[in-house]
Amino acid sequence: MPYATIHAMSLYFIRLLKTRTALFFTLFIAFHGEASAKTVLAPITLDYPTLQSLVINSAFTGKGQTATPLSENDACMEIRLSKPEIRGHGANTIIGMNVFTRMGTFLMGRCVMPVEWEGYLEVEQTLWIEDNWVLRFKVADSTLFNSNREPATMTGLVWGLIKTYAHDYMDQITVNLAQPVNELKTLIPPMFPASLRGRAQNLVNSIRPGDVQVSDMNIRANIMMDIEDSYVTKTSPEKPLSENKFNAFISAWESLDSFLVYQLSSIGEKPLTADERLRLLDILIETRTEFVAKLTEKNQSAHDFTRKQFISAWGKLSPMLRNRFSGKTTGSILSYISFFTASDALSILDKAGPGIGIEISRNGLLRMARMLNEGEAMPLAYKADTSGKLRHALGLGAPLSEEPEPEIEEIEIEGIEDDDFISRLLWSISPATACAKASADLDRAEIKKWLVSKKNLQPYINKVRGLLTSATDETLKKSKLDKKYYGMYKRLVTSFAWQESCFRQFKVRKGKVSYLRSYNKTSVGLMQINERVWRGIYNKNNLRWNIKYNAMAGCEIIDLYIQRYALRKMKKVKPLDDDMLARSVYAMYNGGPGQFYKFIKRHKKGKYYLSDRLFWEKYSWVKNNEWEKTSKCLIGK
Repeated sequence: MPYATIHAMSLYFIRLLKTRTALFFTLFIAFHGEASAKTVLAPITLDYPTLQSLVINSAFTGKGQTATPLSENDACMEIRLSKPEIRGHGANTIIGMNVFTRMGTFLMGRCVMPVEWEGYLEVEQTLWIEDNWVLRFKVADSTLFNSNREPATMTGLVWGLIKTYAHDYMDQITVNLAQPVNELKTLIPPMFPASLRGRAQNLVNSIRPGDVQVSDMNIRANIMMDIEDSYVTKTSPEKPLSENKFNAFISAWESLDSFLVYQLSSIGEKPLTADERLRLLDILIETRTEFVAKLTEKNQSAHDFTRKQFISAWGKLSPMLRNRFSGKTTGSILSYISFFTASDALSILDKAGPGIGIEISRNGLLRMARMLNEGEAMPLAYKADTSGKLRHALGLGAPLSEEPEPEIEEIEIEGIEDDDFISRLLWSISPATACAKASADLDRAEIKKWLVSKKNLQPYINKVRGLLTSATDETLKKSKLDKKYYGMYKRLVTSFAWQESCFRQFKVRKGKVSYLRSYNKTSVGLMQINERVWRGIYNKNNLRWNIKYNAMAGCEIIDLYIQRYALRKMKKVKPLDDDMLARSVYAMYNGGPGQFYKFIKRHKKGKYYLSDRLFWEKYSWVKNNEWEKTSKCLIGK
């Protein structure tokens, strides 16, 4: 064959080989990219008191937390271990325990010349998880001590017997962690929208045991999971939510709020420091305040709002919850571990794959609540009643005295005059409500006392001021507020009532009376108490229909914001004067604890919110006794 032909054919095959090689790598890369995933680790975290309880339940089940690796001839030959204590030691754990031995000769039905010895045995063990999620222990070393925890000198026979039987027994210790893993597998799919359930199942199918990490505080038995890159989803924050989706968002958040209240109340059953109670209050108030603000947006950013709040709250609550359940020996320990494992896994998945698609659903929260409630179902009802447990957990003392009030939106009262100015405005922006014509449970005569008109303007103002004075005095009797702030506090209460409601609890239109409500339907009455923010702390219906109760609630909240937030946050070397303190408290009352520093920044820049300016106006009027200006908001003059 001519050289030119051979050369041409060689070039052809080289080009063909290059083309196919390129195609192969293209297909490989495409295939690899499509199936690419990253592995994340979600821990089953066991602190040592909890691990100790599990080991006792597994291997030290005799009376007084005992185990008997050897017992022959009516205990003539016996090794008994008791009261194990577990701690970390480098990459391994050490289980220390009391050890008792008896060695004798069994002759003719009797134990002859038994020799007894008591001391302390420490066994160092390596840990690993088997494929069936059983945590296993293997003896790596051991040390024997006398009863004073000093190194013991033993005969080879006794020490050899202890090593043989005690080591063999300790090698058989297991802790079955299948329950937390199975609970997690069940929990994950409902936490994804229906469109991503297939991918959620792939994630579940990828779950497998990882390594065991040991620290001074705990052990972490890792769960390995694969997250596919294609989980990432896109949302459009600008797109408004449909009415159905918005209602679903509210329902999901209400379930989360009920779930948090359950957690906070359970933590509060144990003694807490003042700082811990403040931390619980922070979590609740900040979570709820953020939600109230989100209600006004009504857009696609609500898609992951509940999830973000869950992750944030869990990060703050987790240490206190773990402390509450640490070392618990009653109830289902594995149920608590399942709860913490599931919560940690959701947080880790969220951080590992932003936009992964996780949603905190009601069904998912119900499953988690069941884990925390020792397997019992716990309805996440969004109730309006006052919770004594919640108030106790937050350090708020006994609930205010309550008179039962019905769930009513408005009532008819004959012979009353319509509001001239503010009611027309409020009724024009408020939704139509059903009128309760027969509401014998409401005291119409009492409500009528607190209706204002042109004819009773000055007497009404005097009566409300008297009510506020009484409420502040009663609150100060229970309060620990320094007396030097009493004057500022009293001015604050009156200014709040002026700014928030113009001293009104009710509004009147065409002979019908309803409680005063904010434009976003969340705050009510004289002090405009936000029903969502203070749910469970105050009774909703009493806030609506009992002006004295509403005033007392407002006084408590103002006192709380002064003592627990403003006075603690302001710099001791350069404290705020009374006026600045008052303005910062109003900013928090209006927007939550996070507004304290934000208001200070606004003040330094001279850039105030409209609400800042309006409150300062009312506060100045109260300081200067300019009560004639109440007519500006009461009758529009």
